[in-house]
Amino acid sequence: MSKRALWILAGLALCASCRFREMMALREQIAAQFHESHVQVNVINKGTVVVSFINSPLNAASEETKQKRADEVAKFVVANLEHPVPQVRVFFVAQSEAGTVTKLDRYTGR
Repeated sequence: MSKRALWILAGLALCASCRFREMMALREQIAAQFHESHVQVNVINKGTVVVSFINSPLNAASEETKQKRADEVAKFVVANLEHPVPQVRVFFVAQSEAGTVTKLDRYTGR
């Protein structure tokens, strides 16, 4: 393998590592800001951020309340990331102790 290819691979690995650390930090910030104990943050489809609240107290809330939270989370994500975010999706996941998803509500932050 050429030196140039190795440098490119090293650069890609570094970028992935930085993105991973950024998402882990964002996950902790969201958990603290919104007083949630189980939060997952992922990046999909060209930068869309997906925030999942697992067994949130809001699982039993109205659709209006969940949309309001999704909007708040979207604003928080955009304000706390250095790069542009095309979309923020928020999932409210009800999960059994065995790990089976029993309910999933999806919202797009505005």
